[in-house]
Amino acid sequence: MKKYELTCNDDNILKTINEDLIGRNQKLMNLIKLLNVLDKNFILSIDGDWGVGKTFFVKQLKYICDNTNEMDFLEKFNNEITKEFAEKYIAIYYNAWENDSHDDALESLIYNILNEYPKYKKNVSNPEELYGMAIPILKNVVEKLTCGFVTKDCFDKFKTFQDLADSIITIEEKIEALNKLFNLILGHEKRLLLIVDELDRCKPDFAIKMLEVLKHFCNNDKITILVVTNNVQLTYTINNYYGNGFNGYAYLNRIYDSVITLGVDNIDNYVRKVFNIKNRRNLPDDVSYLLFKYFKFSYRECNKYMSMYNLVKKYTEYTDDFNKEKYLFASCVIMPMAIALKIHNLDEYNKFIEGNGENIISDLLNKLDLLDDDVLFESWFRNLLNIGAEENLERAFIKLYKETITRQKGYDIFPFFDAISMLGNLIDLS
Repeated sequence: MKKYELTCNDDNILKTINEDLIGRNQKLMNLIKLLNVLDKNFILSIDGDWGVGKTFFVKQLKYICDNTNEMDFLEKFNNEITKEFAEKYIAIYYNAWENDSHDDALESLIYNILNEYPKYKKNVSNPEELYGMAIPILKNVVEKLTCGFVTKDCFDKFKTFQDLADSIITIEEKIEALNKLFNLILGHEKRLLLIVDELDRCKPDFAIKMLEVLKHFCNNDKITILVVTNNVQLTYTINNYYGNGFNGYAYLNRIYDSVITLGVDNIDNYVRKVFNIKNRRNLPDDVSYLLFKYFKFSYRECNKYMSMYNLVKKYTEYTDDFNKEKYLFASCVIMPMAIALKIHNLDEYNKFIEGNGENIISDLLNKLDLLDDDVLFESWFRNLLNIGAEENLERAFIKLYKETITRQKGYDIFPFFDAISMLGNLIDLS
């Protein structure tokens, strides 16, 4: 089964910048301009639903920061602005979800920053002093995070601040040690661009602790923080954590200085390039595209749909030519609707495969012109159903839908339930 989800490696990040399939380069440029003018501590949220490409967006940003002086993609951007960005910032990416098993959010964050330190070693004239400053923050966690490969005793050779390490217990002292650490890493010229991703997927207690760390500990004027998250989901997490009546939205507003929202910006170009849906005059392709718009799918949901559809499509291709016309409506309309519903809403999907999908069908038909007035779907559906302009399309559509999902036996019955069983459904096929 072909998978359409791109891995966030350097090759794919560079490819997506060069191709700019969904028109994000302009947003990257605007964000870089904003980051260039910041000279104080600033927390910016990159907000968006799951699957709209937030992680790719911020990794593109980090890639530009790390590679501007070496890359040939600069013709797509303003050279002076991107060079200013690269010279101003050290960009460090931290995936909160991958680290939410750690007990202490502050220690986890600093440990991951120090993991990135070797890339920026040229900025630090005294590495022993750097690790000496890290001792107050990390001594109690380093052995756990390195699975025993690095023990607390490894720090003993660095005597700087050693005596202080055992006595640091107050928040003020931790903040002071942390600021010294940041200042040493960054030097006089650089700012830290700290990208904290996937916070909405974390365990509630870790997500709350991380937000508090970012607000109260990472308040150095040399730090800009990008919190990459789905703020709707994060608000639910905060509300559930603090209990009924707590205003999670107001809580986040106190954390963030500003919010940038990402959405599904260019679905047309995306489906043409990624799924090879080009001419928009092919029934299976167009129905898929129609469903993307109807359900307001994210890029990730489109990818998942196409992988599932291609799997089922191959499974049903054994049908003989004699029955091919008979199967067209079931294979090109009913089956795609079932797959899309499985991704969009499991309850609605279960209703649909149980024969209770009339409301979905009715709503879809009523919105055909609003969703796409360039393709004559109503005409196509009438031809497939073999009905005239005077006959009721919705009634004929639902009638064939009911026949398709009815468990029947015979060699010329469309294998609807056999096909969707390939998608992991627990279905009695007897």
